[in-house]
Amino acid sequence: MSLKNEIAFGKEVLPSHPNYCDILQFIKHCSVYIQRFSPRFRKPNEKCCVYARKADLIYFCKYFVTEKEQIYSSAKVVDSATHCGKPFPKNSKCGNYTVHS
Repeated sequence: MSLKNEIAFGKEVLPSHPNYCDILQFIKHCSVYIQRFSPRFRKPNEKCCVYARKADLIYFCKYFVTEKEQIYSSAKVVDSATHCGKPFPKNSKCGNYTVHS
């Protein structure tokens, strides 16, 4: 099972990134806003925003948002980050989504 699936399905994995705990907290508090099957965009709450601002979302996108977007929606991750005051850099990628503005 891959690291992405281990975290998505609640298995214990070893930290491999300096702000690994913030990434886990981002998943915990923001998953309802960034899941593939949730509505197009729901305004994230402040707890989600705290971890959206702390977490390395470029890393999150690279390792947790797959091209097939089986669990998380790349567009929703980008929208949530922007709403929380941590927009992605122009032309960066999250899964199959390229940030244009």
